[in-house]
Amino acid sequence: MRKSGFQKAAGLLLSLCVMVSLASGCTSSGQGKKQNDKKENSVSASTSSDSRGKGASEAKKKVKIDLVMGDNVVMPEEKDNFINQELDKALHVDLTMSILGGGTDYATALNTRISSGDVPDMFYVPSQQSFQQYADSGLLMSLTPYLDKIQPVVDWAGGKEILTPNTYKGELYRVPKKPGIDNYKIWSIRKDWLDAVKAQIPTTPEEALDVAKRFTFEDPDGNGKKDTYGFAGPGINTFDAIVNSYGGSLKSDIIIKDNEVMASILQPDMKAALEMCKSFVDGGVVDPDLVADDNNSVRDKLIQGMSGMTFYTWAGLYKQIYMDQVLAVNPKAEWVCFNGLEGPHGHKNGTSDIDNVAGRWVISKEIESDEVKRDRIFDLLNYTVSGEGLNLLCYGVEGRHFNIEDGKVVPTELMSRECDYIYVYQICNRDDLTYCETKFPEAKTAIETGFHMDRYHTYNGEVDLPEGLHKSDMDNYISDNMIKFIYGKRPINEYDDFIKELSDSFQLDEYLKAAQTQLKEKEYIK
Repeated sequence: MRKSGFQKAAGLLLSLCVMVSLASGCTSSGQGKKQNDKKENSVSASTSSDSRGKGASEAKKKVKIDLVMGDNVVMPEEKDNFINQELDKALHVDLTMSILGGGTDYATALNTRISSGDVPDMFYVPSQQSFQQYADSGLLMSLTPYLDKIQPVVDWAGGKEILTPNTYKGELYRVPKKPGIDNYKIWSIRKDWLDAVKAQIPTTPEEALDVAKRFTFEDPDGNGKKDTYGFAGPGINTFDAIVNSYGGSLKSDIIIKDNEVMASILQPDMKAALEMCKSFVDGGVVDPDLVADDNNSVRDKLIQGMSGMTFYTWAGLYKQIYMDQVLAVNPKAEWVCFNGLEGPHGHKNGTSDIDNVAGRWVISKEIESDEVKRDRIFDLLNYTVSGEGLNLLCYGVEGRHFNIEDGKVVPTELMSRECDYIYVYQICNRDDLTYCETKFPEAKTAIETGFHMDRYHTYNGEVDLPEGLHKSDMDNYISDNMIKFIYGKRPINEYDDFIKELSDSFQLDEYLKAAQTQLKEKEYIK
């Protein structure tokens, strides 16, 4: 365990342990990468230490690098971790990737480790507020003085424009990443059920409600039992697929409309949106476990034929492994995706935040004085964005997990068996569309549907929280009340009172003022 003057700053982070509820689950799985010339496979990014003016002894030194990530992935034993082995060989490092659990478990474990003075060399931040705490406590190394050393990363991620969302108080603390698909959730429906109840794919919330009623009450699976529901999804925010089309959302999202910064929950049609969602619940067509369900439990229900319509990740349904399970239950089952519902404010289903281009990986300030380790980390970052390094972290080992044919990656059978864990190493992200279509060609239609859907754009990731504002408390209060409104536990005509409560007790007005000032400074508005 490292002990240094750095502990003083680390000690300030003890308070972080009470904000672990801010942590979000780490990772959207499945995103992709464009292929590069074989010439790039020489790994120009991993320039030797000698070329930077260091002595030969330093150049030969194998450098230990400690990466820490939050996820629920099952990692292989070290002897079977071919990613570590290949990176060690290519970059002359001794790499360790530690997985400390997902969600709040990760936030707790990371904060405990940092508070003890053992700060990882590079780690994934669990939330925006924790990131700000780390930066303000002096725990993070600014990349601003070293932009020339990570120029391949900056160029690959999107150039100078990618720097703004990754900057905090004038310093580039977060490793830039390439924008991804961002939102994997799409509308999906049982086509065989539609045929059974003589209905069509819905195009509006009203039509979706009608279809959901038929799926619930007209025995679409033909088993003579009332054992189906029309609508299912993972959690209350599933209803955002409806609310977004009314111009709002169920969260404290920051949006820009007509060159003005606004809050999604203050949009004029929010009450109408909640009434529509409540109509689904009152109609008895919603899976009764929706609020408590997560992605895994929803997938199980879709596989078992318990619900016929959902706003859910394509990766949890259309991958071959899951579709095989669907067909094992009912060989005639036919899931199809469609391009969302159109409400009073258009065809927007599912949120897409500017934070999608903001990195979650940061580097410890402590390693800045260790020039060899610092530059070897830069080598690692640059290596991951081109040629063999990019292919390695997307597809595995060439010749074992994939081959290159006519300039394209062609997976072998081993890719699906052995590469489930490698996404945690994709620090700078990947070219989602190419990656997903390469790894999951059977889901091509669903992938492209998700990629091209018109999303509800938000700017939460660009707003640094004012000191003393506990956004997690505000978010929890919003979520609790949205559940009450939709499930009839609180009258929707009290919505204005709810907004006043947010302003009086949770600093909503201060949050909006900060958003207005910061987004203008960053030139998102004129």
